[in-house]
Amino acid sequence: DGKNECLCPLDCQDGPWPEHVILDNYIYKTFCEDLPDGVKCICIFDCCHSGTMADLSVCKEISFDMEEAPKARWLDPPEDCLEELAACEERDPGDAMAERAMGQAGEKLLWTFSGCQDHQTSADATIGGKRQGALTWGLLDALESLGYSQARYVDVLNATKKRLAGKFKQIPGLSTTSEANLRQFYMA
Repeated sequence: DGKNECLCPLDCQDGPWPEHVILDNYIYKTFCEDLPDGVKCICIFDCCHSGTMADLSVCKEISFDMEEAPKARWLDPPEDCLEELAACEERDPGDAMAERAMGQAGEKLLWTFSGCQDHQTSADATIGGKRQGALTWGLLDALESLGYSQARYVDVLNATKKRLAGKFKQIPGLSTTSEANLRQFYMA
């Protein structure tokens, strides 16, 4: 989506900001750039505003059409950090995703499932008496019924979407480093 996202862990406001948040650039570096050749990695972000959390170049079901007004997507940083943030924005023009699409990431075996689109929230739910995220439930149920190594990544996404449809407003997404990765078999 061209914006910088971050994961906000429970303790994100317990220390100097932004030390306790996990930036999407860090997620990309750790799980894409530093992923050894031949290693498969699957990340699952069952959290709000997670559609493009890993900034990967190929996105399935990522929609920028908004039928509802976008929800706030940030925590206001502490006043004493504003100058440092302004300096960061000057160093990173925000086109990191486009630049990455032209790099070597296409050779990486990396997939990310996101609980929702960037403008949505991911629901917490009690299903079968168990507290869990809606994506977690839908994804596990889809994998169980499809067979963990019998379905392609895009099939897993579609089956997960069907399970959430009509029960939750969120639309799960799947991102990877190349179109061919969408057709690979999950965990095969």
